[in-house]
Amino acid sequence: MITNTMTYTELSKELFKLNSTLSMRGDGWLKKYHKEINEWGTQCRSCQKIDTNLYFILVANRNKIMQRFGFIYLILKDNKWIAILQADTKNGFDVDMEIYEPHFFSRYNERFNVDKTGIDLMFQYFKDNVSEFSVVKKQEHNSKTYRLSNIKNGMAICEVVEVGRKMICFYKTYISNNMLSKKQTDMKEVIEKELDRLNKIK
Repeated sequence: MITNTMTYTELSKELFKLNSTLSMRGDGWLKKYHKEINEWGTQCRSCQKIDTNLYFILVANRNKIMQRFGFIYLILKDNKWIAILQADTKNGFDVDMEIYEPHFFSRYNERFNVDKTGIDLMFQYFKDNVSEFSVVKKQEHNSKTYRLSNIKNGMAICEVVEVGRKMICFYKTYISNNMLSKKQTDMKEVIEKELDRLNKIK
């Protein structure tokens, strides 16, 4: 059972269990999505409620060989909504978990002018951007390690932190395409200023 005050290590264990439960649910609920998905690539298909403090987004990935499903979890932690993606380092991921913090979605809402809040805002972000995601580079700033990722509507910035034995990517902020100039020097300046802002957030 997932609770409001769980640590990230505890959440990780519970979400792995939940992954298995959802994937092996006996009512054939995934079959309809297999039939619906005709396009190749990665798509967010559905946002469903499990409990008052827990939702999941179904993510489908289809290529020439196979079709796979994954889950993004929207969790009320310490009375704030966050999003969590489980990753598997054995399959080439450099982190164990990706966590999108409330400030990230606030910035996305503000800078992309999305007329939504809460769960609807979070689902809209993943629906728009999950199919076009690529890590650009890692960057050191004030003794912290950040990962910069290109997405459809801009750039997502996360801080990579070791928590216990796990590497966790905490997504902190979002930069819109309008803020990123074509000039490399200007782009670097925008990113540096954003990282400076992040260091002031507790």
